[in-house]
Amino acid sequence: MTAGRATHDAKHAARQLLDLGADAAGRRNARERVAAVKAKLVPLARQGDAQAQTLLGAIELELEGNPRGAHPWFEMAAAQNDPAGQRGLGHLYATGLGVPADRDRAVELFTQAAAAGDAYAMYNLASANIQAEGQYLSFDATVTHLRAAANRGIPAAWARLGDLFSADDQDAEALECYVKAAEAGHTGAMNAAACWYRDGTAGQVDLVQATRWFLTMLRYGNGDGIHEIFQFASRMSPEQIRQAARLAGDPAAAESFISVLEGRGPRADT
Repeated sequence: MTAGRATHDAKHAARQLLDLGADAAGRRNARERVAAVKAKLVPLARQGDAQAQTLLGAIELELEGNPRGAHPWFEMAAAQNDPAGQRGLGHLYATGLGVPADRDRAVELFTQAAAAGDAYAMYNLASANIQAEGQYLSFDATVTHLRAAANRGIPAAWARLGDLFSADDQDAEALECYVKAAEAGHTGAMNAAACWYRDGTAGQVDLVQATRWFLTMLRYGNGDGIHEIFQFASRMSPEQIRQAARLAGDPAAAESFISVLEGRGPRADT
């Protein structure tokens, strides 16, 4: 095997472990796998490979639960302007994990990584600015970063953007963002969208869409919306309930609700 191939394989194995995240710890021989991957990455990192340094930092932080061990690796990678390394180091300073909390330093690092196109850094930068009540970025710049992160595949960015627009009384824009986050699988945004449609917060009440998103939450393991549906389902026609269930990807659920409303079955939330 060539050195280049070995390097590629070591990094690929590390990314696979990180993709498993917390699940990796519960897998058989997980610790042995982590140790083996680290053993391959350490020589590369010591030779100055920034990606290997960042991967080691991520493994220490996310799999080993050792932020102090992650810090020097992220520091080395950030010194080489590796965006993921800058973002990882920024996360440590933002949260005070393994280092004294330093929001200014975190924002500096997130800014550098965001400028290089790192989507999670864009999200983290905007989030840090929101927490700091606009100390670092203008409203428009915060929106720009969140929208860019969202368009790069981070559902939480759509949800955070919805919150930002909501706080600014831009209700139509907020609902649009909540729906986009919901469509991407963000359960908090599903709940927000459902409540807004139920209450008509951004305009007219739409009980079909409200039911749709409360039902979709159930598909993601969150049953909180079932009780909510029963609070207003009596105002819906059977066909509206069926339409909502189809939109939620669970047509069979409609018949259960209709059966209960017609007094032919027990409520699922009792």
